[in-house]
Amino acid sequence: MIRLSFPLLLLAACGTPTSTDEDTGGGDTADTDTGTDTGDTDTGETGDTGVDPTKATLSGTITLPDGSPAENFRVNVCKSICITVRTGADGTYSATGLLAGAASVYVEATGASSYAVPYVPTVFAEGEAKVIDLKIIEANGSVDLTDGASHALGESPFVLQADDSSYQTALKEPISTLTWGSTDDPASYGPVAFEGETLVFVAYVAPFEGVGAGTLTMNSVGAPTGTTFNVYYGDLPTGSASWELAGSFVAIEGMDTYQGIASLPVLTAVAVTRVDPKP
Repeated sequence: MIRLSFPLLLLAACGTPTSTDEDTGGGDTADTDTGTDTGDTDTGETGDTGVDPTKATLSGTITLPDGSPAENFRVNVCKSICITVRTGADGTYSATGLLAGAASVYVEATGASSYAVPYVPTVFAEGEAKVIDLKIIEANGSVDLTDGASHALGESPFVLQADDSSYQTALKEPISTLTWGSTDDPASYGPVAFEGETLVFVAYVAPFEGVGAGTLTMNSVGAPTGTTFNVYYGDLPTGSASWELAGSFVAIEGMDTYQGIASLPVLTAVAVTRVDPKP
């Protein structure tokens, strides 16, 4: 397997959900029980649970790098607003009342942490009960942007071209340091898949929501001529909540570098796929 490493994601908590169920059972035509008699167990019309069947639910388990439960981590499900729940002692979580459509799911530690934070764009069907399990990884390192130089990202074949004026926070403050973490075993970290492409690794870049104009170039990793590596970034929660193509790199015969470039307009999750040449 090609071993690659890449950047980390740190995220902010969002709002809390409110109940939209207005059915009190008091207006049900079949319900004639006033509920005042002793031993009354009637809760309304038969089958009325107070749950909106069109709303989706999300549940799963968050684990730490050693496989132990990630207790008291925030799990955020975001569209235009976020629903936030916390993991229990066993690392499990459950979010209800979710609207159908695209959303982003991300996890954040409470307090200071060196953990990379999973981020997954997903789509909820009406009434769907979705399960997403995620595994946290350790932060791998950081890149100093203040010298304006190009930086190799750890042992990965990627070189970042950016400076401290390239990325800014949501408050328009310059970002001088990128923190990063990655895995070359992405299948164990969440539901990230691209049809017809092999997922090579998933990375997380911090600080989350940094906006700028950094670019990546790719050095040789010994792939056959014609092999393509696609770089995707996860769109922000307030956007389309999807994987967007940042750029592609193609192995050229007789060259040590790859033809192509990838643009990273936001700091978020990054996924790299491999497309082998046709026989």
